[in-house]
Amino acid sequence: MKDHEHRVDHDGAGWKAAFRYGRRARRFWSSEVNRAVVELAAPREGEIALDVGAGMGAAVFIAAGLVGAEGRVLAVEPTPFMRRVLAVRRRTNRYGRRIEVLDGIAERLPVSAGRVDVAWAVNVMHHISDLDAAMAELRRVVAPGGRVVMVDEDFDDPTHPRYEEMTGRHRGHRHHGGDHHHGADEHGQHHLMVDVAALAETMTACDFEAVAASNQPIAGVPARVVTALAPRAG
Repeated sequence: MKDHEHRVDHDGAGWKAAFRYGRRARRFWSSEVNRAVVELAAPREGEIALDVGAGMGAAVFIAAGLVGAEGRVLAVEPTPFMRRVLAVRRRTNRYGRRIEVLDGIAERLPVSAGRVDVAWAVNVMHHISDLDAAMAELRRVVAPGGRVVMVDEDFDDPTHPRYEEMTGRHRGHRHHGGDHHHGADEHGQHHLMVDVAALAETMTACDFEAVAASNQPIAGVPARVVTALAPRAG
């Protein structure tokens, strides 16, 4: 999918998307999964943090409280409605000056090379149309020694609290091919569940190191998790 086509998916959602987001605002606004991912990424005082697919900022505002007055959180989000919500929240939040709201996608990050100390994405992997390009972009923007955490909740796991709800949306979209299947997420967008082992291989090919992939609980729900480090300079 090209960049323009990817944006049409988000921009074309319009008021229908806004209505869906509004109905589920509490999940987007604050989430224990996002809190747990920030804890795993562990942004530190003075660091530049990057949230890819920041949504309404469930992780952004937690991280902003950790990076200190000299740190920054870059909230990259392609959906105009989400960015508007983020902008409003930023203006009313005590840590708002530490946050930059940016229009972008994982495959084309509006961030200068080597700027980011720590990056994460929550429930975004399955939206990425070109994982090779996205991982190359992450490698470009993450500074030497920087950390990356990628987490998607595993709605295919019967122990997930929303398994029945999401399975109903996925029904009729499955295909052959191991651990991958097509489905529709809560935004009504179709996606391909990510094979984290394959993603880990892609990150290794992009010159990340200490790459680890696993299926493990995050905040008590099953999730697919990939972590990595950018090599240190020299």
